[in-house]
Amino acid sequence: MIPDLWSSYKKFCDIRDETLREDILDMSGLSWIHLMTLQPLVGHIMSRDDDLKAYRPPRNEQVASYIRLMLSKPRDLSSPEKTYVPNFLLTRNQSDANRVISRLCELQDNGRSLGGRNVFMYLLGELIDNIYEHSSFVNAMVAAQRYDKAGFVEVSFYDDGITIARSLRDAGHVMPTDCEAIRMAVVHGLSSKKDVERGYGLYTNMNLCTSMSGLAGKVLIVSGKGAIGHGPEMSDRYVFNFNNNYYWLSGTLVSIRIPFTSKEVDLYDFTG
Repeated sequence: MIPDLWSSYKKFCDIRDETLREDILDMSGLSWIHLMTLQPLVGHIMSRDDDLKAYRPPRNEQVASYIRLMLSKPRDLSSPEKTYVPNFLLTRNQSDANRVISRLCELQDNGRSLGGRNVFMYLLGELIDNIYEHSSFVNAMVAAQRYDKAGFVEVSFYDDGITIARSLRDAGHVMPTDCEAIRMAVVHGLSSKKDVERGYGLYTNMNLCTSMSGLAGKVLIVSGKGAIGHGPEMSDRYVFNFNNNYYWLSGTLVSIRIPFTSKEVDLYDFTG
């Protein structure tokens, strides 16, 4: 359910709040952690000019090892290391992105259990293009993690650039709130691109990810002071409008959970 995604993001906010108050990163009580929690935390730590006074790792050594990898500098594109936690830092050169996409696809068995290679490559490519074209980021990263026991892959995209609302406002659209901006981009295909290019990016990818004829997955998008969750059922539609800075995100986070499937999704149904 979307509340599970939201709970994972809220856990990040709780940890971030403690680091801001105490300058201590305390994860000692964690027995498990998802990308929706950990990836924005990596971004938060990278944005800090000062060092944390202390880091308290999880008592669970498996989780501690996982977090050590993620809290280290995200891997550059040339890294030959094959790891179960690929967290790739996007360079300023967009032409490098194809190597990230290919590597992530390879590490996820070429999308065989995720609707097929073409679908998974398209999903990665469109959302990474969105980051380059709209966010004006300083730091941006993408990661994909399999949760075999739970039966899904989580793909997470994070950037610390301008929000979706700011991108739309800069293009001349009136956006009263961050939630409204996310809704207009996801539900109505509003884009900061020219009109002839509407319908791609977030709009098409959300349909592909959540439609029952697509990947039947779940998505949570957090940007600025708003968040929207979408899933294949009407009961999996949520809007989170933040009235304070506790849940606020500097930038945009897109987290997608794709259940394993043996079916081959026809990409043309969503892009044709």
